Amino acid sequence: MGGIILISFLCLALMTLVWYSRRNDKVFKFRTKMIDITFKISMENINNGNYNDYHYLYNNLGSYEKMMFSFKPLKPEYWLSEEDYLKIKEYL
Repeated sequence: MGGIILISFLCLALMTLVWYSRRNDKVFKFRTKMIDITFKISMENINNGNYNDYHYLYNNLGSYEKMMFSFKPLKPEYWLSEEDYLKIKEYL
């Protein structure tokens, strides 16, 4: 009986570890994508003579830990305000 409980606990711990590992990778890729988008928008504006720093979009995403432990999908529309999302929508 104790062995079954121990194996069940270990399986649950392993599944949790795999989930967090995959989520960590997805959060990293999402945040990297957002950095690339904000950099691209900023550079296009600089080349056009308008200097608007769009890195505030990245800063408004929330912390890495908040994303890591949240069940929200890693899509910009869930992490940015509607106004900010509309600014970057064409770059996605």
